[in-house]
Amino acid sequence: MIFQEILDLLKQSQLESDRRQFLEKTLHRYALQDTGYNHQGKTPCDPETRVEVLATIREWVNDLKGSQNFFWLTGEPGSGKSAITASFAQECKDWCSVGPVLHQSQ
Repeated sequence: MIFQEILDLLKQSQLESDRRQFLEKTLHRYALQDTGYNHQGKTPCDPETRVEVLATIREWVNDLKGSQNFFWLTGEPGSGKSAITASFAQECKDWCSVGPVLHQSQ
């Protein structure tokens, strides 16, 4: 069982590397410069805040069978949408094989 888990992790790592190389080869290298969540000036949620909504987003990401393709996050101005997306992007940086695409509109 552990051997299979190690093989799966190696395969996932190789897939991530292949994706990154593909993007670097096909997209102009400057097109992706400074576009990460950490370059957008958005502050993540404070610890132990917005726990429920972040848990809902994690459940949506991990629902491979019935999940919709989009997660629509709405709210009043100043309600914390940017902080939530910054927190989620920060988490995804560590465990998602493909980073999230986050679009915000006023």
